[in-house]
Amino acid sequence: MPRKVFHSVPTNNGWKVESNGRTISKHRTQAGAERAAIKAGHRVRNAGGLAQATLHKANGRIREDRKYGTR
Repeated sequence: MPRKVFHSVPTNNGWKVESNGRTISKHRTQAGAERAAIKAGHRVRNAGGLAQATLHKANGRIREDRKYGTR
C-alpha cells in the first residue's frame, strides 16, 4: 500500500495543503496548514493506512517529514 503524502506549502496569498498535486485545503498561516497536514496524516493512519506530512518552509524547501503508520 503506498504512503499518502500531504504537503504544507506556501502560496502567493497564504498556505495550502496538497496531496498528489491537488489542493486539499487553504490556510492563512503556515501553522494552520501544518496542523491540517498532520491531522490528515493521522486520519489516514487511524483508518489503517500509511501517511506522511511533509512540512515546508516559507521558501518552499522541506523543513520536516512526519510519517504515520507502519509497514
